[in-house]
This record gives sequence, C-alpha cells and structure tokens, in this order.
Amino acid sequence: DFGYGWTLDVSGTDLKTTALAGTGTRGSGTTFRPGDLVYITLPGGDQHAFQFWPIPNNYDPGNPAGVNPYGGLGVYEGYWVQFVAVDGSDATLTVPGDIHETNIDDRIDLQYDRENNEFYDGFSGQSYNPSRAVFGNNYQVKTVDGSVYSVNATTGQLQTSTDPNGNTTQYGPNGVSENGIQLKIERNGPRGTISKIYLADASGNQVGNAVTYSYDTT
Repeated sequence: DFGYGWTLDVSGTDLKTTALAGTGTRGSGTTFRPGDLVYITLPGGDQHAFQFWPIPNNYDPGNPAGVNPYGGLGVYEGYWVQFVAVDGSDATLTVPGDIHETNIDDRIDLQYDRENNEFYDGFSGQSYNPSRAVFGNNYQVKTVDGSVYSVNATTGQLQTSTDPNGNTTQYGPNGVSENGIQLKIERNGPRGTISKIYLADASGNQVGNAVTYSYDTT
C-alpha cells in the first residue's frame, strides 16, 4: 500500500482454520472434518474459536447404535452444518446454509464419507469448506453484546460490522463507509501504492481536505 513491506489494514481481522487437504475427489483444496477449528480475530484483538460439529438431520440419542454421530456403523447419512463456540465467549458463528437457517430447504445437505473422514454436499458433490464459492464464502460472528461481523471465508477480511444499535460499517479495498460517509483510499501511486485518502459524501464527492502521498522512485 505504501511501498514494499507496508500495508494498510482497515479491518483488523484475521482468520485461521485447522482444515487440511481433502482427497481431491470432490474438488481441490482443504475440507472440513469433524472437530476442525475456525479461529477468527475481530477488530480490537478478541479471538474467537469455533469447532465444526455437523449434526445429523435425524439424530436420535436414544438409539444405542447412534450415540456417536460420526461412528463407523453408518446409522446417520445426512447432516446439517454446525459450528460451536469453544472459547467460552458464547459467541455464535453462522455460515450460509447452516443449522441457523429457519427454512430447512435452505440448509446444506451434507453427506459423510466415513472411509475418508470427509463431508461433502449431496447436491453439488463438493467437499465442504465454507470458503468455497458454492457454500457462500462467508463467516458471520455475533458476539454476546449483539455486534455482528461478516468476514470473507477465504481472505479473512472484514466485509461489514454492525454494532448493537444497528449501525453498519462496510469495508473494502478502496475504503470504509458508514451512514453515507466514506473514507476513500485511492491507489494511483507507483505500482498501485496509495496516493490519496479523504472523506467523501454518499455520492463520492470529497469533503474537507485530503491527505496525499508521493514517492521517491529513484
């Protein structure tokens, strides 16, 4: 952003998972398995941890053969996506098509390949990872105070944040906006470096003075 080794991060989020490479038979890249973890660091530095525990769509704890939903007996075949907070914060992690969808028809129908310990979507045939475009590529964290953070599941970049009063801030590579006021970032310097930062109104017109940057390319 300001030359080699310098970046401007306006979101302050970070994302890590324990997901490992899948078999490759249902798409390349990593796939989620029972117990995999998602670590999301929010603006301010608070880190939250969520564990992937899909829930059988016909779970019966009274069935002795089905107490372990991931056991080798194959009692269960269909699963719904579920992430559980394991950091003691009582925060909630939701992803498109998970157990929080009130309309069951909108939930992803996961199948479990016990031989390879791999979940995949029964409709698309793709191994499950929220970062895949077919699964929405989004994590949404809701903290106990009612704040909601939408995070890109591939890059870990914050996309929007909504405070408990319902005020939403949008984040992007070219700035931040809230309630019609924008913080604009222009990258017209050498090799795409930042050349100008300024406030703008809802129409994109500059408000007040701008901060400009020049570079010595010698």
